[in-house]
Amino acid sequence: MTRPKVAIGLALLLLTGSSFACKYNQVSLKESVGQAQFVFVARAETASNGMSGKGPEIPASMRVTQVIKGSAKVGQIVSVHTSNSSCGLGIQTGQRWLILASGEPLRSDQPSGSILLTDQAARKLVADELGLRIPN
Repeated sequence: MTRPKVAIGLALLLLTGSSFACKYNQVSLKESVGQAQFVFVARAETASNGMSGKGPEIPASMRVTQVIKGSAKVGQIVSVHTSNSSCGLGIQTGQRWLILASGEPLRSDQPSGSILLTDQAARKLVADELGLRIPN
């Protein structure tokens, strides 16, 4: 392939790829918490589906460690469904999340405001916005 054709092909690929990005209006964490039925911190016991858009939707099993809102109980394992698309969460086993979810079954996607709590910046955001201490 000649260079112009390669450049055109790459440009089309980039344009096409961006059309699959998750699009939503982001709101503050406090506003997201207000909209959610359930808000809790949990560690993933099993992974959810990825974010590839391929294959079935597989919920993650999450063990609740802190409850902020809703009827979940500390120690309870809950199934959290998330989209198998660019708007999904792609939860991996062992990860700790602030889950903001609603519905039956429980659903949480990127627009929900859920946050992966792997780094200090994410934990600081949760502490500043919600007054919640998340241990390392």
